[in-house]
Parts: sequence; structure tokens; C-alpha cells
Amino acid sequence: MPSGFESFNLIYNSTHHIFTLIKQTEYRHMTMTLTEQLNAHRKKRHALEQLFLFARQLVVAGEGMGAVQCAALPSQTLGAQQAQQLESLIANYDVINTERLKQELRDTDQLLASELKAILKIAEISEQSFNAHFKADSADTVNATLKKLYRRLQTFKTRAQNNLAIRSVLHQRGMPVAAIKLPVSQELLADQVKSLHQKEKSYRSKIQAAVQSILMDTTAILQSGHYPQAINDKMAETQQQLQQTLDHLDKGGRLDQLPFTIELDLNDSDYAVHALAQPNQAQQQEQEPAELAATENDESPPPSSDTAIEEQSIEPDSKPGFFYLLRCWLSTPPSVSWQDIKRQEARKAKHAKPKADRNGPPH
Repeated sequence: MPSGFESFNLIYNSTHHIFTLIKQTEYRHMTMTLTEQLNAHRKKRHALEQLFLFARQLVVAGEGMGAVQCAALPSQTLGAQQAQQLESLIANYDVINTERLKQELRDTDQLLASELKAILKIAEISEQSFNAHFKADSADTVNATLKKLYRRLQTFKTRAQNNLAIRSVLHQRGMPVAAIKLPVSQELLADQVKSLHQKEKSYRSKIQAAVQSILMDTTAILQSGHYPQAINDKMAETQQQLQQTLDHLDKGGRLDQLPFTIELDLNDSDYAVHALAQPNQAQQQEQEPAELAATENDESPPPSSDTAIEEQSIEPDSKPGFFYLLRCWLSTPPSVSWQDIKRQEARKAKHAKPKADRNGPPH
């Protein structure tokens, strides 16, 4: 039978062991909670970024279509807002000779008419439909695709506004200018422009709500006192940027001209709770730089902007659908039009024959 001192030691050791287990459990629970909180913040940020990317596409698509709509009117008269937006463009074109302007107008007329149907269809893409077709891609890849799409829509808008500015200059010089011929009716185009404005208002409300939600989460993280200083510094910067973004939206500021990028300059690595790392994570953390370097070395260089359509490696499973053509289009230089892609795919489909047909009947 153990003595009183030995019994005390047994009880003390047992109690100390239980207390240690409880503290370890609390520590693991706290680590899990903080990590989950940061993961939730990161997911909300990615969702907000996608909302913003969709919203600014609506803005530029609407402005581009609005310019085309005006160019298709018999009068081709600029509204007060359009005249102000195009003032510098008109001044630039006013120093160019008339014949060159006429040629530029013919070229842009053809480009705009050839791409309008695709732009109309792109403008109708919902978040759900887009994510469904690109579900195999990561969130970052999807957002990168949206950025490429935005640049294409921006190109369309620029061409449309250039076209309208040229028309204005030619009208001022007393030259007769025929309205642009479109593959769709004026009524359909007008309805789409109106729809885009309504969607833009809806996205403004969604973005405001998302910013407010992330702002509340960011404030909670800062007030918790549980995070390393590096994360707190990033969150404080994020808090300031979110508030300024919210103020910009509340004042009716443009969705494509936010005071700060909605991406918030936060990388996934900024969410790592380094100060809460368990001892057995040290070896894994030490290996990260080497693994990262190996990953970077394995990355293939980005494709050249001069890559021809014929070199596209994407192969459709069947007849090319809209989203397949969209992927092809976004992977080509801006000089490649939607119609170029469709013609290229039509040629590929025409020449793609079963081996039995090419080699003759089997013997």
C-alpha cells in the first residue's frame, strides 16, 4: 500500500496529467477555431472578388452595347453623358484625315457586328452557369478567367466608343454616315442594355452586403486578441480598405472604379496561423520553401500572345458548345475575333474524320 507521500504524488501526477490533457485539448480547439475563422474570411473574400469581377463586366458590357446601340440609330446622336465620355476620343480623331477615318469606321463596324451576338450571350451568363461550366477549376483559376473575359469586354467597349467617336467627327465634317448594320434588332439590343443596368444595381447591393459582412468579420478578428501581429496588421489594412470601398459604393461610385482592388492584397499564405503551429508541424513548415521552389520550377512558361488559333490544344468532346468556344477565344490574342474562333472550329470539325474513313475500309 502506498504511503501518504506516495499517494499524494500519484494524485498530483494524475491531476497534473489530466490538467495537461485539458489544456492541450483547449489549445487544439482554439487552433481549429481560429483556423476555421480565417478560412471563412478567405472564402468570403474569394466570393466577394468574384462578385466584383462579374459586376464590372456588366458595367463595361453595358457601356459597349450602349455605344453600339447609338451607332445603329438613324440619327446617331450622342447623349450628354456619352458626349462627355467621348470628348477626348473625338479630339484625338479630329486631327485624322477623312479617308482614314472612313476606313477605320468600316473596320470597326465589321468587328462590332461580328462579335455582338457573342457579347450579348456573354452578358447573359450568370454566376451559377459560369461556375457550373468551370467547376473543375480552382477559385483562383476561375477568377483569372473572369479577368480575361473582362479584358475582352473592355476591348469591345473601346472599339464601340472609338466607332462612335469617329462617327461624331465625320458628322461634324458634314459627311453622310450610314448607321451600323447589326445582326440583331434594335429592340433586342435596347432590352439587353436595360437588363444590364438592372443587373448592375442588383450586384451593387450584393457587393455592399458582402463588404459589410467581411468588415464585421475583420473587426471581430482584430478585437479577438488571438492572432499574430502579422495577421492583425493585414486585417487592419483590410478593414480600412473595406470601409473606403463601402463609402465609395454608398455614394454611388462606379463598380469598376473602386478606391481599392476588391482582391484586398491578401494571399492564402497571409491566413496561415503561424503563431499557433503545433510542435509536430515544424518539420512540415521547414520543407515548405523547398516544395514551393520545386512547384515553381515545374510551372511551364505562359503561352505567347502570338499563339495562333491553330495551336489551341483544347479538344471538345463533341460539337463545340458556347463555353468551349469561350475558352478558346479567351486563350487567343485580342486581335482574334469570335468569328475567327468559330470558323477555325468549323474547319477542324470538317477535317476531323474517323481513321477508317482516312485509311480506307479494314481488310
